[in-house]
Amino acid sequence: MPPHYAVVISTDAGGPKYYKEVIEGWNEIVKNSKLSIPKIEHSTATDFLHSVDIPE
Repeated sequence: MPPHYAVVISTDAGGPKYYKEVIEGWNEIVKNSKLSIPKIEHSTATDFLHSVDIPE
């Protein structure tokens, strides 16, 4: 399984949330870091499951 992590953010009662600034801010840190840290990507649950479903 590839080193992917899913984070589910459920705010059904609170309405949709805007995470673009968080994602872009983190990915800017990744771009400027000399460390091997993961970037953040938005995806649907189906997209995530396809990305980790890699045959052995």
